[in-house]
Amino acid sequence: MTMQLPLTRSLPTTSSYSAPISIDKYLTREGHHLVVNYLKFNQVQKDIQQGKLNNLEERDIDDLLGSYKGVPTRCFNSLNYDNLSLTRTELKLLAKLLKADKISNVRILRICRNNLHGGVLKTVINALSNNKTVEVLDLSFNAIGDADAKDFSRLLKKNKVIREVAIGHNRITAKGAQSIAKALKANNSLVRLNIEANSLGTAGATAIADIIAYNKSLKFLHIGGNNIQAGGMAVISEALKDNKRLCSLSLDCNNLLSEGAFHLGEALKVNNTLTHLYIPRNDIGDDGLRHLSVAMLSNKSLIYIDLELNSIGKNGNVLGVKALADLLDRHTVPRAINLKLNSIGDRACQSLASGLYRNMTLESIILSSCDIGLEGIRALCDSLKENRGLQNINLNRNSVIGVDGHQAVADALEKNTMLKGVQLDYDFEEWERISESIDKSLLRNHLLQAEKYSTACRLLVVSRLVIHATGKLRSNRVTEFLDLPFELKRKIIYALDTTKVLTNDHCKTILRLGGRRDNFNISKESFLTTVFNVYYPNNLDIALWPTKASDTFVRV
Repeated sequence: MTMQLPLTRSLPTTSSYSAPISIDKYLTREGHHLVVNYLKFNQVQKDIQQGKLNNLEERDIDDLLGSYKGVPTRCFNSLNYDNLSLTRTELKLLAKLLKADKISNVRILRICRNNLHGGVLKTVINALSNNKTVEVLDLSFNAIGDADAKDFSRLLKKNKVIREVAIGHNRITAKGAQSIAKALKANNSLVRLNIEANSLGTAGATAIADIIAYNKSLKFLHIGGNNIQAGGMAVISEALKDNKRLCSLSLDCNNLLSEGAFHLGEALKVNNTLTHLYIPRNDIGDDGLRHLSVAMLSNKSLIYIDLELNSIGKNGNVLGVKALADLLDRHTVPRAINLKLNSIGDRACQSLASGLYRNMTLESIILSSCDIGLEGIRALCDSLKENRGLQNINLNRNSVIGVDGHQAVADALEKNTMLKGVQLDYDFEEWERISESIDKSLLRNHLLQAEKYSTACRLLVVSRLVIHATGKLRSNRVTEFLDLPFELKRKIIYALDTTKVLTNDHCKTILRLGGRRDNFNISKESFLTTVFNVYYPNNLDIALWPTKASDTFVRV
């Protein structure tokens, strides 16, 4: 007999998700008011951050500022209002925010591409006159003219907080530049000025020269794209000769030609403050490069020079590169060079290679798109086998070097223990084998440098402990390390280098430093520079582009 189980009816399952429960009945009137205000203020904050000022009214700004109860906020640390077509009404709201600087705390203000000129610009200028927080101000691409520049100059006279100003890509001529120059004579807070792509011309160079000559704080100046020409460069160069503050100067696209390069070179002979010089797209040619190279033989400060697209090597000319090679062979500046988009070719490349054999200070060179062929690459590779300073070389977009050229680089890296970066195209089949060989050599060089630095620091600690501790552990029966002959002490320290990555000279220097009490607070960079004559940070960053706007001045 078959048993039948009783039928059971399954109960309906309840969903784990339920309809939202209203919390109104749990809130007091005050609590409900707080929630509503929080949601409102949160939306107002978002609208300000995103530049949606058209959604707001003055009352919204007032209520939001009042909600902070005098406590500074970080919500508006950086405002980027790029290409928003802001109206006068919207700018008045921004002005209200800027005037309440103790609360709004705006540090970076970028209002690019908003057609800010005339009365509209005055609204912003008036708000910033007494502002004590904005340090970076960008007004690029705003059709600002000479009358606006005069209004802006009044801000520069009064405001002592703004450290970085960008007013590039506007309509400022020599007249407007004179207004700015006059204001900057009394301004000791501005550190970075970008006035590129205006209409200064040769006449405007006088204003730039005044800024360089009389301002006491400016360190970074970008005046590219102003058609200054050789005549304007002559005036600016005279001011550069006596300047002791400017460290970076950008002069790209100014039609300087070889004559302008000559005037610039005359300034470099006596100026030992400038560290970064940008002169791409000025058609200086080989004569211009020769002037600069000869001048740099007397210069001790230049770190980086940008010579991109300057008609160097045109029609097979090698005189400019020969002068540069002579500079590299005989002197310690610069540390980085950009020769991109110049017709260097094989002959000039062979001359350049001759200057790299003994050079110990050039760290980076860009030779991309330089029409270099196989013979030029082979000459460079021969010099790389002997060079002990170069950290990075860019050789891409030189397509005619082919497989043999890539292989020559790989072979050179078998002997070179310093290079950490090589850029090539690998534009051929079965490129993986050569790429793997190059990457393996570069990794070896990275690890070797790290081992050298680590060993040097370890030996410094050991030498300090041994030398300075023996005075407290005196014994008549044991000869103190301190009393040993220097050469014997050096051999003991050298023996502690179990990996043998340091030379005898390195160990001597470490021992001398370890025996001195006056350098216990020496930095790692200073110590390694003393031991190895030069220090290469692991990230290979030698600050090649300091004229780019940055937030480094902003204190969070």
